Amino acid sequence: MYNDYLEILNELKNNNKNYAIATVISSTGSSIAKPGFRLIVSENRIIAGTLGSRKMDSYVLDACNESINKI
Repeated sequence: MYNDYLEILNELKNNNKNYAIATVISSTGSSIAKPGFRLIVSENRIIAGTLGSRKMDSYVLDACNESINKI
């Protein structure tokens, strides 16, 4: 799976696409998201990955898009 992410990132970079990567670094309680879960976001959509729930993915997608749009 790690190689898949590298291939996606290389393709985005080679095509001059802006992107963001979100990675879970810690979680508590009964969270579905575990450290190491990640998303790659580009062009207002999730390109790869999940943080474990549609709600969390949507929240982080919005935050990533906000960050990308500041570039």
